[in-house]
Amino acid sequence: MSTRKVLIVGGGISGMSLAVAAQRRRIDIDVVELERKVLGVGIFLTGSTLRSLDSIGLARQCCLQGWPAKALRFFDGAGNYLGESPFPLIAAPDLPRATGIPRPTLARILDSAAKEAGVTVRLGLTVDAIEQDEDDVGVFFSDGTTGRYDAVVGADGIYSHVRELVFDAALRPKHAGQGGWRFMTPRHAEVDGMMLYTAGDLKAGFVPLNGEWMYLLCTMADPDKIRVGPGDGPALLRRTLEAFSAPLVQEMRERMRTADPATVMWRPFETLLMNDGWSRGRVVLIGDAAHSMTPHLSSGGGMAIEDAVILAGYLSGDMPVAEALRTFYASRIERVRKIQGISMEICKEELLPHPSRERIFDLTAEGYDALAIDFADPMDLCPLMQES
Repeated sequence: MSTRKVLIVGGGISGMSLAVAAQRRRIDIDVVELERKVLGVGIFLTGSTLRSLDSIGLARQCCLQGWPAKALRFFDGAGNYLGESPFPLIAAPDLPRATGIPRPTLARILDSAAKEAGVTVRLGLTVDAIEQDEDDVGVFFSDGTTGRYDAVVGADGIYSHVRELVFDAALRPKHAGQGGWRFMTPRHAEVDGMMLYTAGDLKAGFVPLNGEWMYLLCTMADPDKIRVGPGDGPALLRRTLEAFSAPLVQEMRERMRTADPATVMWRPFETLLMNDGWSRGRVVLIGDAAHSMTPHLSSGGGMAIEDAVILAGYLSGDMPVAEALRTFYASRIERVRKIQGISMEICKEELLPHPSRERIFDLTAEGYDALAIDFADPMDLCPLMQES
């Protein structure tokens, strides 16, 4: 086996998914994480993501601790039902079409699986420098220690430090002109699946995460990349939702009168796509470090998990490391580019003065269909994964 020891920089979704997948394939894994903090409130796992998680034995645990969904239902701003877009059935027959799950819950599942697999995780440090040659990679850590690895993986997010050190330091994500609110709140009995309301250029939706919790989402134009001060979230989101007369949305506005500001989060949407390769020699980027996208297809985290599972397959084969990393990129770029492109098209449509609901619905269905193609199956995409 050409890869014996790998360093993963970043202990988020992509990093820990890779740690579990690679360690189970008998690759010695070290993970370093500067600040162990779970960002966001929930994540929606589509069928292709569940299939990837199933390949490392974690899909059923996620489904047991999440909430299943069969389709995305559309409503107008007054709450009138407009139609739905079914989620394709992609994963195993005993798994749901999709599921919502709290991000801290998913993080605990991944952390527990990594610990069980024997992954070494070092917290409170990152890399200061990376030097590589044809034989291995030398890493200088922020605590003064050093290490040598067969490969280094930057799984350190949209503002990746590894990308800055090894790739183009000037490469930065671009603002998409839109942003989104998230409000974590006890699940309303009526929210039994993913629901989306549109009112002009605003969109509000509900995602159940388990029997107890859900989150409200709201997207809006954000040309100036606004900043939200501490404690300002509930009042600002409450004002934004005035455009909706749907009873369920109005109830959420009322909940914000007494909401803990920590449960209301604002995030500008930013995108990045590296089109000229995700690796330099023995160093590779995955997840948001290589390709971040708007959340309109709930697929950013899913693409990162797919990256991790598929990369583990290539690293565990007989291909030389640098070649394996280049082949990994070639296997992923078209799929990632397509999903990011459709997601951005939805974003652009929503930013128009009079967005077309029909076009948004059609693009959403197109996106879910694209996620469902066989190319999404790590077992199909990387035959090496069938061997362990």
